[in-house]
Order: sequence, then C-alpha cells, then structure tokens
Amino acid sequence: MMSNGHLAGDQALRRLGKALEETVRESDVAARLSGDEFVMLVAIRNLEQLTQIAERVVDRITKDDIRVSIGSVLMDDSAQTLEYWIGEADRRMYENKNA
Repeated sequence: MMSNGHLAGDQALRRLGKALEETVRESDVAARLSGDEFVMLVAIRNLEQLTQIAERVVDRITKDDIRVSIGSVLMDDSAQTLEYWIGEADRRMYENKNA
C-alpha cells in the first residue's frame, strides 16, 4: 500500500470531519475517536434508520474521494457499557473493511 504522507493524511481527516459535519443532524454527535477512527452517536428507533444514516454518510464521504468502512450497532436496552458498544461497532467495521 502506498502512503501519501502525513500532510495528505491530515487533509483527508479534515475533509472527512467536514463531510461528517455536513451529514449529521443537529441531534447527532460525531467525534474523532483516535487516529483515523470516528464515532457517531445517533438517536434512532430501528435498524432501517441506522442503515439509511450509514449509507448517507458513505455517499457524502465518497464524494470527497475518501474510502471508509463503517461498523454500526443498534444499541438496545441491555446493561452493556458504552465501551462494549464501541467495541462491537469497531469489530463490525473491520468485518466490512475486510469484506
């Protein structure tokens, strides 16, 4: 894999951040988790809405010629911790990335 250096990576992260900013609703939260990983907290009611939001984000980001892999989870009323849900989303992101 060829790298274009830190400057290109920084520019891509800025474009990605701007794309997320333009895509999320006022009630949503998007934040950089670490490195090239971002997290979004979105209030939705079902898996269909989750899929629509993920597709909207991918469509917007790919317009900037940035490739992304998304791992999404629909949190339920279980007593799982936030760390659990982030880990589950991360696991699904790697599944999508390697598919």
